[in-house]
Amino acid sequence: MITCTRNQLLGLIDRRFGHLEVGGLHFRFRNLTEDEKSEFEAAVLSSDGKYSLAKIRRQRRKLLRLCLVGDDNQPLLKPEDEDSLRAIDGVVTSRLYDAIREHCGFDEGDLEELVKNSERIQENDSLTD
Repeated sequence: MITCTRNQLLGLIDRRFGHLEVGGLHFRFRNLTEDEKSEFEAAVLSSDGKYSLAKIRRQRRKLLRLCLVGDDNQPLLKPEDEDSLRAIDGVVTSRLYDAIREHCGFDEGDLEELVKNSERIQENDSLTD
């Protein structure tokens, strides 16, 4: 087995794409870069460094917005489209989210664990109020 070189590692900058058909529609999605993934993960924190349940709940829609692309490989959705995704059939968004989550390297329970942590933090905070 040959060990990866520095140049090989730093050369992994090409986007990867995935495809999924849901509800008779064909969807195309891309991976996140390390910077995009770190920003996505940090976006659930409020300005005081605590988990924000409201931000965690938006993460599924945000991941769809960041990763869904058109045939030109450009983002399909704009930031203002995230709220519109709330009204879409949950089966469609769930299937897309699951495929994109896996494609981007998130473990199945990553966001769900953040929600649990957030609920614990809120419970602990409410005990001290």
